[in-house]
Amino acid sequence: MSIKNKPRPKILEWKKCMFSKYTHHFLRLDVICFVLVAVLAIYIGKCYLSVSSFSSSTNNGQKHWPIVQDWEQIFETQVHEKFFVYSAFYDYLGGDAIVKVLGATTPKIQTKFYCHLFDNAREHYETVTSTLQITRHASRELQISPVTIFCKLAGLKYLPSFVSLSPDRALSRSRIKLIPVIYNKPNDLERGDKNILSKTIGFAACVQPTYEYDDVWQFLQWIEFQMIMGVEHFTFYNISIGPQTSCLIKNYNMNAQTGPIIKVLPWQNIRQIPELHNNGQVVQATDCAARFKNKAKFVVILDYDEYIIPRQNLSQQINNYNQLVQFSLANLEYKGHIPVQFQFRSGLFGLGWPAYQNAKKATKVEDKITNKLYLLKHVTRLKHIEPFNYRAKFITMPDFVTEPGIHSMVHALPKNGIELLVPETVAYVHHYRKCNWAEDCAGKETEQDKTGHAFIQQLLPRVVKRYQSVKDLCGIKL
Repeated sequence: MSIKNKPRPKILEWKKCMFSKYTHHFLRLDVICFVLVAVLAIYIGKCYLSVSSFSSSTNNGQKHWPIVQDWEQIFETQVHEKFFVYSAFYDYLGGDAIVKVLGATTPKIQTKFYCHLFDNAREHYETVTSTLQITRHASRELQISPVTIFCKLAGLKYLPSFVSLSPDRALSRSRIKLIPVIYNKPNDLERGDKNILSKTIGFAACVQPTYEYDDVWQFLQWIEFQMIMGVEHFTFYNISIGPQTSCLIKNYNMNAQTGPIIKVLPWQNIRQIPELHNNGQVVQATDCAARFKNKAKFVVILDYDEYIIPRQNLSQQINNYNQLVQFSLANLEYKGHIPVQFQFRSGLFGLGWPAYQNAKKATKVEDKITNKLYLLKHVTRLKHIEPFNYRAKFITMPDFVTEPGIHSMVHALPKNGIELLVPETVAYVHHYRKCNWAEDCAGKETEQDKTGHAFIQQLLPRVVKRYQSVKDLCGIKL
């Protein structure tokens, strides 16, 4: 029998019959089966990749686990909850060693977290329990609040280099995000952390998160004034700093042997958390204090448009922050308590009000720069100075203050530690900004205050010198 006349197998005949009779049904079944098989294949593939990734990470130093360098979200919480982390620090609580993780979360969060600890090679070696502390602040109507997670290290032989938070105790079921643990004491650190400063400094400064900022002239005179007052180290939290200001910062760091140290920390991802008060200022202040614990005796927390100016009619001349702190301790009453933070009231100097008439004609470079100095140019302020705890700023002692707050201290370690309220007769914040007439200035008296002029003789040559060195490099124009 020839091949072409060979009878077809019955199975093929049956399929042909069924296909011709139920064509439309089989088309549907074919599609459904194809989709089911595809979904199953994808699921199996994901499971394989997850297991192989975990295995590969475990065997090859966890290379695939991301390291937290900015705000990151932890996605394993309950559906109605949100949880974000930013930084982690080695510390002590009640005499016990801990790692504290700073972040933000839903105020009534129910999720419990475990702390997965990793060594310098990113090898997991221990999982410990944690406790959670939420910081309350004025804007309680917001859906996200600052939070601190405390990971207990008691009894552990090794100190962690990284920590990862997860509601699951099992590492294999956790989405690992490694948060570097910052150590501030050289004798606590076994791996040589480069973040440790070579010496304890007197005064550092931190600025609130900076968004779309590139006022290079404001920045230049502000940072030079802070250096006059004794600040040696600056930390900025960058949402978006403009090119000229970034260029100026790089120039300062290139000359760090003779000038300040400036560190710019990423803060861009904060825009993913609009529910958090004012770009996360509370967390930023807490992070700042933690970074300078055991590094700086004092930290000044200000904005670029704010200057703490001492009065000049005091019993002794005050030329810097150290003299201001010592004068306050010697002359203000604190009744056996320990001052750990110094709060200063704020006075508004309106930028839109008539400027002080400088006698010099703006023909030379020095004269033109003189006319740009806020301390010289803007002398008219509201007669009313804001009360304590409202728009106030402060100098804090990071060894004792764990949560400095935004306008008043939230938490300090000594039970008798207090925030010393420095009266405006000693010093107050000169706040140079546009006046919101409807809210701040309508119908209110003003007066002139030229206290800032006392610093012009020191400030002007410093600003001129820095401008001359960076004007071409950074494209700064008068």
